[in-house]
Amino acid sequence: MNVLQGGLAAREDFATCSLAGSGLARRSRIAERYRPEGYDRDFDADTLWVDAIHVPPRVVLVCPRLNNLRGVLEAAQFTADGRPVTPRFREYKRHAIIEFDAPVATARLSIRIGEWSAETPVHAMDRDTFRDRDVLVTVSRDNDLRWIHDFARFHVRHQGIDAMLFIDNGSAAYGPLEIQATLRRAGVAQPVVLSTTLKYGPRGRKPHANSELFLQTCPVCQSALDRDPLSAPKIDPLGAELARRCVVPM
Repeated sequence: MNVLQGGLAAREDFATCSLAGSGLARRSRIAERYRPEGYDRDFDADTLWVDAIHVPPRVVLVCPRLNNLRGVLEAAQFTADGRPVTPRFREYKRHAIIEFDAPVATARLSIRIGEWSAETPVHAMDRDTFRDRDVLVTVSRDNDLRWIHDFARFHVRHQGIDAMLFIDNGSAAYGPLEIQATLRRAGVAQPVVLSTTLKYGPRGRKPHANSELFLQTCPVCQSALDRDPLSAPKIDPLGAELARRCVVPM
């Protein structure tokens, strides 16, 4: 997908909204002494939400942790297909969920903060692609295709997976179709590959090695795909929401 519109990032399989041009930025909540050289460069200060999904009867935005942006977003104006909607917030360790009432299918979600505005599509939820399957979720960038094959084959043989949600984080040496073919050769019956160029995040000094790896997702068990992840306390809602809105790039 190549989209150049409003706050939507280019070359994304997610309905990603960027704060670029707004004058706003997410600030790290990690003390400077825990941030090594390059930390600020790798920190995702601009992504407002990673994806927008219609999970009836609501629209769900999957966001990096809001940090200093929470107050700004509480005062922002949101519209769903032109209809004003009121946000509700849920914050977790490395991400946040913003949700709105949306009893009917919704195509577009817009945000306005002062003079700045942005709009993204809203993706439909997919309950069927991974139904009754054992799914592994992973994020990868520029790993050798042979390594990806062996990684997938190991989990097929020893963990019994038959499906994989593979999030490719901007690999330069190959594309989604090559990854998908590699996973099939490894025995993954239902491989789904999504692409994103969002920042994976920086590694801080202990105890903050993983504190702001916003794009990192947790493995999602099959039960998360068949129930509401927001009410499943043992499932990471970020991984569950990403898994439920799956589209094979063409």
